[in-house]
Amino acid sequence: MTQHTGERPVIIGAALSGLAVSYYLSKHGIPHVLIGRRPAPTRPRLGESLDLVGSLEMQLEFPQYSEYYHPKDTIGFYKGDHAGVFCTNLTGPIIHGLCRMIGIPFIPLIHLDRVGFDSRFYDDVTRAPHCTAIESTVVGIDYDDDHDRVMGVVLDDGERLEPTFLFDASGFESRQILDTALRITKTLVGRSQYVAFTHYLGRDGNGEAGGPPPGWKHATNLLRLVARYDEIDGVAWAIPLGSYISIGVSVDADANRHSDDELIRLTDAAYERRGVEYKSVFAEPSRIKGIPYEHTRTPRIHGANWVQIGYTSNQVWFTSSSSVGTSCLVANLAPMFLRSPRRAGRLYERYVQSVWRTHWRQDGIFNQPIPDTELGAYRKLRGDMIGFISSNEDRYMLYSIAKGRENSLQSALRFSSQVVKKLPGHVAVLGRRYVSIARPDDLGKQSQFIYAAKIPHCRLVGPCPMRDDPGERGPSVAKVKLVSDL
Repeated sequence: MTQHTGERPVIIGAALSGLAVSYYLSKHGIPHVLIGRRPAPTRPRLGESLDLVGSLEMQLEFPQYSEYYHPKDTIGFYKGDHAGVFCTNLTGPIIHGLCRMIGIPFIPLIHLDRVGFDSRFYDDVTRAPHCTAIESTVVGIDYDDDHDRVMGVVLDDGERLEPTFLFDASGFESRQILDTALRITKTLVGRSQYVAFTHYLGRDGNGEAGGPPPGWKHATNLLRLVARYDEIDGVAWAIPLGSYISIGVSVDADANRHSDDELIRLTDAAYERRGVEYKSVFAEPSRIKGIPYEHTRTPRIHGANWVQIGYTSNQVWFTSSSSVGTSCLVANLAPMFLRSPRRAGRLYERYVQSVWRTHWRQDGIFNQPIPDTELGAYRKLRGDMIGFISSNEDRYMLYSIAKGRENSLQSALRFSSQVVKKLPGHVAVLGRRYVSIARPDDLGKQSQFIYAAKIPHCRLVGPCPMRDDPGERGPSVAKVKLVSDL
């Protein structure tokens, strides 16, 4: 639609965050204005690996886009001599039997193909009769400091809108306009970063090279590059997405002396050095992009009639996989923000606090040294991984409240040492027990070990005995020095 008169809620930004807010406002019959241009189906993109909340929201609320969802069975992590993995999708007979017994389907964690999803989502959302889409750019904000209210939004063609409520989903690349109007000063957390990223396409168009897929093919693969092995220090990701794989690396912006092409080349070599040979499956390169960014914390993320969403408000480690989930949380709260902005704002603040807990846990994984002793390394990595799972659980509970399903908190199920949480009609699982940590004889065996560790009931691997402590007896692994199976 193109007509846009009268006072309405206004959304700045037409990427996934803004579109999700628009979707929920339309779902509740609330007329609103969406400002932003249609996302181009270009590569590469960011925001592809989803946490528990993002995975649930996409599959429960938007099953029609399932062609863009790719299962994330495990999360693998490489740091120096150590490698670890924990299973995110426990799909063994006990879990499936429990789900069948209580009549609910299993919901896996996923990766999201943003190249195809965003543009199609835009087309569907903007067709709604309650959505007025304006392909324009915001150049000014009128703000009443005394009442903490956004009074006007000025577009690049000179038009001025008077929002009843402003949802700022403009993203971290263009977030300064509202900050300037509201005189918000963000706090830099850590050092400034620079990220280079790209996509590699599959040779045959579907990313399969014949035979069973390698373990990393359905995993989020995180790598802490260290200069003594990889020439650079940084944090990288490898995220398979069906017919292509997303590759990127974040480095200290002040220390970086490499071009974008060099950063990607060094990242490719670092993964191959550890046995993640994705270029044997995904060999066709695409455009490489590089952008500076900072981890920032915002003193105020909402006010009397405004809220900043996702990266517009706070920027944390991308490895938290929390950006889509955070956007979905605010989208669910959108009608509440119109009715009771303070109550919605408090829920949102609690959610952001849990995201920051994940950030600090991830920062510790990346930047704190691993103890020299096997037991020390086991306890350190175990605690980091369990902390990552716990922060996901915290965000899940707040998401349940936002969905209007507070009673689901009381109906959470705990079975064995797995965490099973129930939304009406659905179940999600994160495994505390199913974590493996290893220190192979050489780097090239890291991927081979962690994806052959045979975590019980993980979809890609079969069962084997597990050890709860490094001191316990258990099956030997040839030429691999086992630190622990948790």
